[in-house]
Amino acid sequence: MQWPGGIRKIPSSICSQACQPGERKKIVKGIPCCWHCERCDGYQYQADTYTCKMCRFDLRPNENHTGCVTIPIVKLEWSSPWAVIPVLIAVI
Repeated sequence: MQWPGGIRKIPSSICSQACQPGERKKIVKGIPCCWHCERCDGYQYQADTYTCKMCRFDLRPNENHTGCVTIPIVKLEWSSPWAVIPVLIAVI
């Protein structure tokens, strides 16, 4: 089949493109089998093809929003400027 403009390659559909990891399919109303990809944002991860869910309070999404990972615990050392300055201000 020859498409308009003399192109022999099958044109790609703008509807129903494959979604990347961390993106959910958002169905377009009124058009069956058509969706747009929507990124899971904030503290959400991709639970399945069509839904994003929030991570638990002690977790955050991984780099590509396909799951949750634990939040690392950061401890301040007493010799750190981030600890010394507030202590000095509190003493004064």
